[in-house]
Amino acid sequence: MAYDNEKVGKAILAHLKSDLATRLVTVAAYWTAQSDPVTLPAVVTWFEGYKPTLLEQAVTAFPFVGVLVPVREPGEDRSTWKYQSQTVHAFVDLAVSAADELTVNKIAHRYAEALCLSLQQAATFTGYTQVNYEPPVNLVSFTRHLKSQDNADAFNADDVYYLVVKSIAVDLQGG
Repeated sequence: MAYDNEKVGKAILAHLKSDLATRLVTVAAYWTAQSDPVTLPAVVTWFEGYKPTLLEQAVTAFPFVGVLVPVREPGEDRSTWKYQSQTVHAFVDLAVSAADELTVNKIAHRYAEALCLSLQQAATFTGYTQVNYEPPVNLVSFTRHLKSQDNADAFNADDVYYLVVKSIAVDLQGG
C-alpha cells in the first residue's frame, strides 16, 4: 500500500503539470466573460510532498502547487472493512500571492477551481479512482509578507504582498 500511495502522488503531480495550464485558461475565460477578469499566472514552483518552508519563500516562488500523499507502512490493515488497504488520501496544496487582498483571494479561488477541474478530468490515477468528485477546498493560511527584509514597513502597502494557501483533499479508492 505504501508504494501505491507514492505512485498515486507522482501520477497526480504529473497529470497536473500537463493539464493545469489548460484549466487555468478555461477558468480565466469564464470569469472574463462574467466581467470579473484576473490574471492567473502559470505555476512557478511544483513540489512533491510537504514543504515546511512554504511561508518563508520569496514572492517569486508563487504560484506554488504541491502534492502530498501520506505514505503508510506496508502491513496488515486492522480495519474490519479493509478501508486502509483500499483508500489513498491525497492533498493538493496551492499557494498564490498578489499585491492586494482582493486580487489574491480571486486568484486563490480560481486556481482551486482550475485544480478541481483538472482532477475531475483524470478521475483515476494508477488504478485508484476519486471518491469525492467534488473535492473540498480548505483555506490553510492567509498572510501578509514583507517584500524585503531591508527597512520594510509592514503597515505600508507598497512593502507587502499577500499570500493565500489552500489545500484540496482528494480521496481515492482502488488498488
